Amino acid sequence: MLSENIKNLRKEKGMSQEELAELLDVSRQAVSKWEQDMAYPEVEKLLLLSKKMNVSLDELMFSKPAAKMSERSAEILISS
Repeated sequence: MLSENIKNLRKEKGMSQEELAELLDVSRQAVSKWEQDMAYPEVEKLLLLSKKMNVSLDELMFSKPAAKMSERSAEILISS
């Protein structure tokens, strides 16, 4: 989920909501709403976040457990 990924990425980088907000030129409240799944960043902000945090849009938008599940499913299909 995008909201969880934004929060986890911010924490992994050791940043506060305020620091992330400054990096993206948005308010701290905007970041808080994104992390609570109450609002979504504009596409422009998603692209900037991806670039500044050095992650792909796929990593940002899609949950890692789902990606792991897909890899497992692919392994099962290949093994069959």
